[in-house]
Amino acid sequence: MQAYPVVVYKDPESDYGTEVPDLPGCYSAGSTLSEALQETREAIYAHLEGMAKDGEVAPEPSDLSTIQASEDYAEAAAFAAVEIDLNKVSTETERVNITLPKWLISSIDASEPNRSRFLAESAIKALQEKRRQDVA
Repeated sequence: MQAYPVVVYKDPESDYGTEVPDLPGCYSAGSTLSEALQETREAIYAHLEGMAKDGEVAPEPSDLSTIQASEDYAEAAAFAAVEIDLNKVSTETERVNITLPKWLISSIDASEPNRSRFLAESAIKALQEKRRQDVA
């Protein structure tokens, strides 16, 4: 599970509006705060699904306190964190043929019941780390 920070806005004459800073262009709204956060969860899943289809990796969520301290969100009415299960994003798979040393395959198989899942999760972690390094 990942918890993405959410910025909540509320004008006296309007519904609650939300923004997900880690996912540029990901916004939502609702007539109650609860509804706005539920709609935001759905917007995050849709946004991440689009990223996955474009071959992009879901970004690591920022720390909520960093978002709260940012001058960019001084007009916020509230802040929240919405938990997302990344396993629910894009279940479409594609079979690929890869070449690995036999010892590595044996080691993976000895410690993991699902080789494909292990390789996919390892690749996601490596890509997220590379993205962090590229940004720094």
